[in-house]
Amino acid sequence: MSKQTENKPLTDKQKRFCDEYVLDFNATQAAIRAGYSEKSAREIACRLLTNVDVQKRIEERKAALDAQLENKYLISKARLLDQYAYSGFSDLRGFFNADGTMKPITELSDEQAACLASIEVHEQFTYVDGQKAPNGVIKKIKVWDKLRALEGIRKIMGYDAPVKQEVTGADGKPIAVSPAIDYSKLSDEVLLQIINARKSDG
Repeated sequence: MSKQTENKPLTDKQKRFCDEYVLDFNATQAAIRAGYSEKSAREIACRLLTNVDVQKRIEERKAALDAQLENKYLISKARLLDQYAYSGFSDLRGFFNADGTMKPITELSDEQAACLASIEVHEQFTYVDGQKAPNGVIKKIKVWDKLRALEGIRKIMGYDAPVKQEVTGADGKPIAVSPAIDYSKLSDEVLLQIINARKSDG
């Protein structure tokens, strides 16, 4: 199948495939949702992804979708860093009062609340004269993984990028490299001197 050119626009099905593909990047399912046969959807999807015009529309749709999400949810590098920092540098002591009781969730700061993955509340009961009566509450909190948050910070800040190191000789000059010695051209007397010198160094 030849690649389409600008004077042969994409069909409605092909456009629909592009729109569906950027939603989950599952080419086969995108082809099915676009109206192609389920039996040949995988083959058609592979062929469509090699089409230059399809690739161009996918990139355009992806860029538009990314911009829409960024505007809707105010996604930015700074905000991502904030969220990672809340978890990466969180202190569990901030979730408790001075007497050791857990603070109500309404008293937590936005930064503390962002660290919470879940809260579990278990009511305990006892029986008095055959009657069920409350006997305390157990609360459990789970925070997001601190190490993963710190890894996210390192990636965004580029701390994991390889460090380039330049090695120089004395006074910043290039390192002098001794030329290789061709031992085959040395006399027996010189070779013997080299061997004895190495023995004395060892």
